[in-house]
Amino acid sequence: MSPKCDYCGQRNSSFVVTANHLTFCLEQVIGNPPTKDCHKAYLDSLKKTKALKTAKDLPELSQQERSKNISKLEAYQKELKQKRFALRLQSYR
Repeated sequence: MSPKCDYCGQRNSSFVVTANHLTFCLEQVIGNPPTKDCHKAYLDSLKKTKALKTAKDLPELSQQERSKNISKLEAYQKELKQKRFALRLQSYR
């Protein structure tokens, strides 16, 4: 009895189980690269879909919006720096 691969759906006696309890085929001869590695294929497909989603979700900002956002970020960083300084002063008192 062999488990079913969560990536390709085939049953194989040589397999890998992940921490998330996913089972993947792994056909390999010792000393050679694997002939079938569904876990690597699964991870590659996750990376590709994640990269596509992030590329699609990011809107193009105009130069004016970008400079506005940068100025907000700089103001926020300055505020955080002042808060950290005030906390350090309080710890010395």
